[in-house]
Amino acid sequence: MSAKRLTDRQKKKIVADYVQLQSYARAAKLNDVAESTVRKIVKDNPKCADLCALKKEQNTQDMLSYLGSKRGEAQDLLGLYLQAMADPDKIAEATLPQLSTAFGTIVDKFAMLGDQSDIEAPDDGLLEALSAAADISPPDDVEMLPEEEDDNAEK
Repeated sequence: MSAKRLTDRQKKKIVADYVQLQSYARAAKLNDVAESTVRKIVKDNPKCADLCALKKEQNTQDMLSYLGSKRGEAQDLLGLYLQAMADPDKIAEATLPQLSTAFGTIVDKFAMLGDQSDIEAPDDGLLEALSAAADISPPDDVEMLPEEEDDNAEK
């Protein structure tokens, strides 16, 4: 089987894919070429690889800048969602799995924030309620619950 010749455009795409994916194998699979071909093209085009890496870094900085400019809007929207989630009527209508998922997501996200002191939390009681709800110690009246039967226990 004869090897097909790659165009300059295809080679540049292969280099760009390698820079983006940081994997010869994945870039090869994406472009339907051998891994050794990707290695050779990247090695033969270091200038192109450097330009792609620079462009990737610029794109990352642009996205971070954009996200930073939208921070206030995102916080406002998050506040609205949290208010809606705290609505007693919505809570009453939700299924247990829905409540569990929503609760777990909120607790996980706040836990990831950790000790970030530069984040302003509104003083609406929601954060305290979430913190209290995250306390997984058993309730005081746990002994009032019926004991579960063990199907494997000897009778």
